[in-house]
Amino acid sequence: MVKLSRYYLLTGIILAFLLSSCATKGKKSSLEAIKKEKNSKSGCILICNSNKKSTDNKFKRNPTQKVSRIKYWDIPSQIKIPKHPDVEKYVRFFGKDKRAWTERALNRMVLYKPMVLTVLKEYGLPEELAYLPIIESGYNPFATSVSNAVGIWQFIPSTGKYFGLRQTYCFDERRDPYKSTIAAAKYLRYLYQKFGRWDLALAAYNCGEGCVQRRLSSPNDTFWDIQHKLPKQTQEYVPRFYAAVIIAKNPEAFQIHVSDTHGIKFLERVNINGILPLKEVSQITGIQYQLLKVFNAHLKRGKTVSGTKLNLPFPNEYLLTSYHNGKKEKLKRQALYRRVSYRVIYKRYRVKKGDTLYRISKRFGITIKELKRINRLKNNLIKPGMTIKVPVKVKRAC
Repeated sequence: MVKLSRYYLLTGIILAFLLSSCATKGKKSSLEAIKKEKNSKSGCILICNSNKKSTDNKFKRNPTQKVSRIKYWDIPSQIKIPKHPDVEKYVRFFGKDKRAWTERALNRMVLYKPMVLTVLKEYGLPEELAYLPIIESGYNPFATSVSNAVGIWQFIPSTGKYFGLRQTYCFDERRDPYKSTIAAAKYLRYLYQKFGRWDLALAAYNCGEGCVQRRLSSPNDTFWDIQHKLPKQTQEYVPRFYAAVIIAKNPEAFQIHVSDTHGIKFLERVNINGILPLKEVSQITGIQYQLLKVFNAHLKRGKTVSGTKLNLPFPNEYLLTSYHNGKKEKLKRQALYRRVSYRVIYKRYRVKKGDTLYRISKRFGITIKELKRINRLKNNLIKPGMTIKVPVKVKRAC
């Protein structure tokens, strides 16, 4: 009987222990679920932080990395980042789903960032606006949208023309990284002065000031108040910008590798009188051809054009110094004495009383021999009323 009692007692203790263990585990699982749900609703982003030094596989997921929670709305920024689910949605989109695309855009940005920041500072604008071309064009100066918006700032023809970006058969200054940045700075400053808020100014940059103005019901309205009244693209545009700022300020947190190379610190703009291929400019100046190409995307034919400037990007001061020690003068001389291409247009000229082949040749700047060849004249005799062809040389723009 004593043995039986001991058996029941031991069995009861084991069952009590097992029940207690299950209850604790269930409670712990519930707490984790609640915590997870809370995190998903709070606007906090879970990102990996590692204190290890850079290695070849630095940006691969490491199971031993600690996960910390960052409140993205607390990131130092002149343009305050709001706490909103749409912002977190696009942070995850660009930081995870489109990570490869974001990495390419951020690495292209490195080249232009020093120049863009300098222009923004001159116009008294927040430096965060330097991240706007990430969502506009991925910092690709050759980018073209379905609405014919081009360049890193994606100007449509009418807006580009309004802000002084000329567009001809041979060049399109909307693609000029320097001039288009100045135009964008002017436009953004104007929009901010009009709406008094950066969220509305950014929305207006995307869909137009009239589009935003018509949807405002009171002076205190924010972007989030009118978000769903705006076009679909604009509804996404502002949260996308905030997401770009968050990722660009913390690329390593999203396992995005940004090149350590510095951007172009010195940009010289020169006038070239004539046609000079960018490959030849590269040989003269020592600047890489691909670098010249992306900083002169406005030159449609890959050649200099009279009437617009050539951008000479210098990555460092040493190259700029070596360029000024004779190479600049060489470039100017070659441009000045280079033979300019011409296309020939013929027009009809009616011979008047007193005209001779000599007088006509002098008037149109050609030789008598050339005039006779064009008109198949066997001698120098011409009569009043007679019609002859005379060539008119027209300088090619490109």
